[in-house]
Amino acid sequence: AAVSVLVAGVCFFIAWWGWVATRESYAAKAVIENILQTPQFAVYAVIPFGFFLCGVEFLRKAWRAWHGEPPVAVTH
Repeated sequence: AAVSVLVAGVCFFIAWWGWVATRESYAAKAVIENILQTPQFAVYAVIPFGFFLCGVEFLRKAWRAWHGEPPVAVTH
């Protein structure tokens, strides 16, 4: 459980760092120079979103371990 909390902390840190980079890219109106002229923040935005969700999942895993619940099994 302690490792899950540590990993969640790392995920939340990367999410925060990604948010800062996304916000700065948006403020600078940076564009990826290609035929589509894609705004850079749109590409960067998936990083904080994904790492935030990853951190939440690791906290859920730690919560289940602390309360003695078995890990969630993936069944097909």
